[in-house]
Amino acid sequence: MREFSALVMPSIYTSIAEWVACLTYICCSPRRRKGWMPALALLATLVALWVVNEARVGTYGLPWIGFFTLGLAAMYACIRFCAGQGWLEACYTWAHAFVVAEFVASLGWEAVYYFSVRTHSGIPSAIAIGGAVYAACFAAVWLLEKRPWGESRPIHTRGRDTVSAAMIAVAVFAFSNVSFAFQDTPYAQSLGVGMLTVRTLVDFAGMMLLYAHKENLREVQLRYELESMNNLFQSQYEQYRRYRENDEIIKKQYHDLKHQVAAIRAERDPQKQESYLKQLNESLEIYGTQHKTGNPVVDTMLSGKSMLCREKGIQLLAYADAAPLDFVNAMDLCSIFGNALDNAIESAEKLEDPEKRQIKVYVYAQNQFVIIRFENFYDEAPHFEGGLPLTTKKNQSLHGYGIRNIRENARKYGGNVNIRAEDGCFQLLVLLPLHQERP
Repeated sequence: MREFSALVMPSIYTSIAEWVACLTYICCSPRRRKGWMPALALLATLVALWVVNEARVGTYGLPWIGFFTLGLAAMYACIRFCAGQGWLEACYTWAHAFVVAEFVASLGWEAVYYFSVRTHSGIPSAIAIGGAVYAACFAAVWLLEKRPWGESRPIHTRGRDTVSAAMIAVAVFAFSNVSFAFQDTPYAQSLGVGMLTVRTLVDFAGMMLLYAHKENLREVQLRYELESMNNLFQSQYEQYRRYRENDEIIKKQYHDLKHQVAAIRAERDPQKQESYLKQLNESLEIYGTQHKTGNPVVDTMLSGKSMLCREKGIQLLAYADAAPLDFVNAMDLCSIFGNALDNAIESAEKLEDPEKRQIKVYVYAQNQFVIIRFENFYDEAPHFEGGLPLTTKKNQSLHGYGIRNIRENARKYGGNVNIRAEDGCFQLLVLLPLHQERP
């Protein structure tokens, strides 16, 4: 039994690993909170983990389960608050953080046991070895989660995804520590020091299983996003076609109305004459809302959206020389202007101040770039994730693809999208390099 006592991992290893795991996943969250409150919460979590892990040393049965549960709750509460995640997403993150902490603590203690404890190298050696293992492992986890080499997309978890991840975490913990729980069994006796390696390998397998589970979720989500973006893309093009058909009808009506005005002027009753003229002038203002930018696709989209803005009491101002956009495919232009204007209209119609219910569109060439700029006021500052504003709709997993479509279309032409929201003004900037051929 003395040999087994020497194999038991000191609680400080578990406490530090669990706390650093929480910190790592919080740092990877794009919605993480900032300021002194999260820092205070992290400090409180470190103290709580150290206290409960120390308290469960030497306990068995219900007391052990109680202290263990308190430690898990402290990790979950820290992630939930500091990472700015919902309860389902925080629980999913907790499952990953817990298994990672178990693996790192097990590997760190195994390395310390073999290279420091058994060789009697002293505390400085143990700190150096354990610190090196922890630093390497958590750096690798940060790289896998943050993905600095590419685009990191948030995972939208469902209830069953969270439950399966939590079940994996609990199962991994149970299997990796079964030998330590039942030390008098022949199986545990035959393993001896090998129990450390078995625990580390089981924890590693659990960590890889959870990572594969997350990658599968990410792949399913990506396929769904691509399908949704394609549907939105087609919808904007269909909208452009309807606008174009309506544009031809409007031009004919506009032409006929001018002749009707001449006939009404011949009306001898002054009151009827003024009434008819007033009605016709209002109609002419609506049907005569035509934009001439030098690009027929942009003209059609702006004219169609102008009529929609009039219905909603929004002023659409366009200062556009879109002739340089002739290298951009019509469907891509529909996607850029359609999505940007739809988002701007949705934001503007929430404003009560009539003077702020306006949208400005600028298109011009400058320094070998075509610049497309959309500006509108907002009532509530948007939150950003991955450089893009989060949708304000309730179900975020079903919305928010408009700006992603704009970015994908800009990238198709070697361009980029820049978004700013400050001083109550939202600005979407699309930059496209000039002198390109249609892709």
